[in-house]
Amino acid sequence: MAPKIVHFRTTFAAVLSSVCNTVVMSVAGEMKQNKEQFLREMYTIAAGRFGTLIDSHDLGEKYGFDWETLETIVEYLEAKGFIASYQGTLYASLTLKGVEYVENIE
Repeated sequence: MAPKIVHFRTTFAAVLSSVCNTVVMSVAGEMKQNKEQFLREMYTIAAGRFGTLIDSHDLGEKYGFDWETLETIVEYLEAKGFIASYQGTLYASLTLKGVEYVENIE
């Protein structure tokens, strides 16, 4: 009987691991989509220009992003050099690199 318990535990662990991996990949895919959506919307609002100040909070609200998601998106895009955010405000602007990136993904 002990081998069946070990087999059950092994199978359960494998299934649990698979489910966890699927959830993580789904969340990661959603975050990637959110980042691109945010960047494309900035591009649209700025009419393809860099340096135009945009209220990132308004964008986040438009797409239903909570504060943590919005903060993650802005920090990531800034670290990649696609946007420049202004400390102490919710405003950000596309950089030339950000404009070029959006134009290449469309």
